[in-house]
Amino acid sequence: MNIEYLKDDGIDIAVVSGDSSHYTSKPLKDFMYESNHGKDFFFVPTREEAVQKLTGTQ
Repeated sequence: MNIEYLKDDGIDIAVVSGDSSHYTSKPLKDFMYESNHGKDFFFVPTREEAVQKLTGTQ
Protein backbone atom coordinates (compact mmCIF):
# COMPACT_ATOMS: atom_id res chain seq x y z
CA MET A 1 0.00 0.00 0.00
CA ASN A 2 1.34 3.38 -0.92
CA ILE A 3 0.57 6.10 1.60
CA GLU A 4 0.69 8.76 -1.11
CA TYR A 5 -2.35 7.18 -2.79
CA LEU A 6 -4.29 7.42 0.45
CA LYS A 7 -3.30 11.05 0.91
CA ASP A 8 -4.37 11.85 -2.64
CA ASP A 9 -7.78 10.35 -1.88
CA GLY A 10 -8.11 12.41 1.30
CA ILE A 11 -7.93 9.39 3.60
CA ASP A 12 -6.43 9.93 7.06
CA ILE A 13 -4.97 7.00 8.99
CA ALA A 14 -3.98 6.53 12.61
CA VAL A 15 -2.01 3.43 13.58
CA VAL A 16 -2.44 2.37 17.20
CA SER A 17 1.12 1.28 17.91
CA GLY A 18 1.09 1.14 21.70
CA ASP A 19 4.29 2.13 23.47
CA SER A 20 6.67 2.77 20.60
CA SER A 21 9.71 3.38 22.81
CA HIS A 22 10.74 -0.27 22.51
CA TYR A 23 11.10 -0.14 18.71
CA THR A 24 14.79 -0.29 17.80
CA SER A 25 14.67 0.28 14.03
CA LYS A 26 15.95 3.77 13.22
CA PRO A 27 14.16 3.86 9.83
CA LEU A 28 10.88 2.92 11.55
CA LYS A 29 11.37 5.52 14.27
CA ASP A 30 12.18 8.14 11.62
CA PHE A 31 9.07 7.19 9.63
CA MET A 32 6.90 7.41 12.73
CA TYR A 33 8.40 10.79 13.66
CA GLU A 34 7.86 12.25 10.20
CA SER A 35 4.34 10.79 9.97
CA ASN A 36 3.35 12.29 13.31
CA HIS A 37 4.42 15.74 12.14
CA GLY A 38 2.11 15.61 9.14
CA LYS A 39 -1.66 15.78 9.02
CA ASP A 40 -2.73 12.57 7.28
CA PHE A 41 -0.94 9.61 8.87
CA PHE A 42 -0.25 9.13 12.57
CA PHE A 43 1.19 6.61 15.00
CA VAL A 44 -0.48 6.88 18.40
CA PRO A 45 -0.31 4.78 21.56
CA THR A 46 -4.06 4.42 22.22
CA ARG A 47 -7.34 4.06 20.37
CA GLU A 48 -8.62 7.18 22.07
CA GLU A 49 -5.75 9.25 20.68
CA ALA A 50 -6.38 7.78 17.23
CA VAL A 51 -10.00 8.93 17.37
CA GLN A 52 -8.92 12.38 18.54
CA LYS A 53 -6.38 12.74 15.71
CA LEU A 54 -8.83 11.59 13.06
CA THR A 55 -11.71 13.75 14.25
CA GLY A 56 -9.61 16.80 15.04
CA THR A 57 -10.71 16.89 18.69
CA GLN A 58 -7.24 17.06 20.21
